[in-house]
Amino acid sequence: MLRSLVIALAFSAAPKPTISDGRVPKGVTIAKVEAYSFNAGTTGPRSKGFCAHLIESDQTRCATAGPAVVLSEVQRDRLLAMLQDKSTFLAGDSSCWNPHHAFVLSDSAGVPVTQVNVCFECEQVSRRGAMSPGGRAGFFGLFVELGLAKAELASPSP
Repeated sequence: MLRSLVIALAFSAAPKPTISDGRVPKGVTIAKVEAYSFNAGTTGPRSKGFCAHLIESDQTRCATAGPAVVLSEVQRDRLLAMLQDKSTFLAGDSSCWNPHHAFVLSDSAGVPVTQVNVCFECEQVSRRGAMSPGGRAGFFGLFVELGLAKAELASPSP
C-alpha cells in the first residue's frame, strides 16, 4: 500500500512537460496548428498584461490571447516548410521583443509540443532569430489569411 502511494505521489508531482519554443522535437508529427493574436492593447514588456510568449513557462496561456484559429492542412504544411527552410531566417537578434502573434503546434494526440511566437515590430520569431524578408512575408501572409493581421500593416517597420 505504501509503495502504491509513493508511486502515485511521484506521478502526480511530476511537472507538466514544458512546451518548447520554436522547434519541433524530432520524431513528432504535427497534426494540428492553431494561430493566435495576443498582447492586444499592450505596448511592450513593461505594460500591464504583457506576455513574452503565448504559453508562458508555467504552462499558462497569456490572458490577452484571442480565440484560436485552426490552420488548414495546406496552411499547416506551408508553416512547417517555412520553419524548416533556413532561408526563412537571418542571423542575429534584436533587443526588441513585443510579440503579438503565435502558432501552437500539437501532435496527433492533440498535445501542444511547440509554440512559435512572432514579433513583426522587431522582425523576430521565437528563439529562431530574425526573419528574412521572404520569411516575414510568409508568416505575415498566414496571419492575414487567418484574419489575425491586417494586410495594410504588411510593410516592415522603418
